[in-house]
Amino acid sequence: MIAQEALHGPEFSVNCFVTRGGTRAFVIPHERLRTRAGEVSHAKVQRARGVEELADRVASLLPGAYGPLCIQIIDDSVRGPTLVEVNARFGGGYPLAHHAGARAPQRLLFDAIALPYPRQSDDWEADWQMFRYDESAFCRLG
Repeated sequence: MIAQEALHGPEFSVNCFVTRGGTRAFVIPHERLRTRAGEVSHAKVQRARGVEELADRVASLLPGAYGPLCIQIIDDSVRGPTLVEVNARFGGGYPLAHHAGARAPQRLLFDAIALPYPRQSDDWEADWQMFRYDESAFCRLG
């Protein structure tokens, strides 16, 4: 049985990228404003210092971490930023982080050919929002 303490506050997914050398190339949080079936349907990229610091610390403590990480944090009204989950993969909201300036695929390529990446780690733009929706299609067979 798994239990989690009740936390009250905004929920963030933090897209991180750890280089082959162990450096965090970017740490970009987005607030999960609406979710459906566990996937974010409305989110906003924003600077959230405490959330960014916790995600950066978590990423730095993972031995041998390399590539994308999706770190889930709730900024609890009493406890402050609290770690909820760590996923060693691109999160479902990564397209929003990419739109804001994260370039994980390019970083993977630069790492693969052992070239330094030309951009700075904090070179991303806050306040972008992402909206997802479903679309239905109908056809008659026969």
